[in-house]
Amino acid sequence: AKSGAQFIAATQDGILVYGKPTAGYGAGWDPVDVEPDVTPARALELSAAGEHSRALAVALRLGDPALSRVVIEAVPPFSIDFVARSLAPRYVIRLIRVLGALAGSSPHIEASLTWAAAAVTAHGPYMSEHTSEFSGPLRELHTAVARRRAELEKVCGANRHSIAAVARLAKQHLAQDA
Repeated sequence: AKSGAQFIAATQDGILVYGKPTAGYGAGWDPVDVEPDVTPARALELSAAGEHSRALAVALRLGDPALSRVVIEAVPPFSIDFVARSLAPRYVIRLIRVLGALAGSSPHIEASLTWAAAAVTAHGPYMSEHTSEFSGPLRELHTAVARRRAELEKVCGANRHSIAAVARLAKQHLAQDA
């Protein structure tokens, strides 16, 4: 189709007609630039080999959030800035969507925030030029981060009170021993 939402492929199995979903699983899949080595196995193989930039590009091209999460979480912290900078601008929106989900559910909060900062820093001008496309995913990321912040405030508040109680008990114990 002219819109790119559907395409046909002639294979040894016959003529295959593909349609691009508009929502749900596979909605992020992009039939453009499809190559035989763009597979989940290839993304995992590249990630295991330390080729994190290529692994992330493959995972984001496939549009599989779970695979993208595995690849993102395998990137060493010192490589996050480099990998974010090396990502093609057309995949940044997919990365922001994955980061929004990660920020809301991953126990690796600092890594999620580091990824978000690196992506915005590296691709800020592109994101500014495409504000309407990025407003929804960035809002989701912001909401997830705000929710995690509120959760952490509660935990830290409870810890602060526990530490104060332990300190009072230690003072009392020291006073009794003296």
